[in-house]
Amino acid sequence: MKNILTALLCFVTISAFSQTEIKVNDAKNHIGETVKICTKIFGGKFFEKNSLTLLNAGGFYPDAPLTIVIRGKLRDEFYKPEEY
Repeated sequence: MKNILTALLCFVTISAFSQTEIKVNDAKNHIGETVKICTKIFGGKFFEKNSLTLLNAGGFYPDAPLTIVIRGKLRDEFYKPEEY
């Protein structure tokens, strides 16, 4: 009985924190929500002056349906994201 309750608790906890996966073209309908998008990055640009990185997701600029912005110190978490 104890094992069943533990398994049930784990399942409920994991499912409560799972994110909804959406297509990159649907991102505009989920502003302010936490979602997961799996797509290819087609290019990017790093602006050294203000430490801003822009990544084109789902297509080439200017037709990319989503642009990902990485600002300031958060860029240190990646290795040249505009190239890789």
